[in-house]
Amino acid sequence: MYRITETTALGAAYLAGLATGYWKLAEIQKKWQIDAEYITNMSHEDRKKLYTDWKKALKASIKFAK
Repeated sequence: MYRITETTALGAAYLAGLATGYWKLAEIQKKWQIDAEYITNMSHEDRKKLYTDWKKALKASIKFAK
């Protein structure tokens, strides 16, 4: 088995394959394995502040796009 680093594209491909019947869920489950796991050490307060700022930026982007 080879290592996939672009998991967003892989996930999209798997979903498309499931939707069209190309893949069965059991086949994907057999292929899937965790390579690395990242656990944050960020405080709840910092995470909440960043999320709040992200939501503000998202709203500003939506207004800009209109």
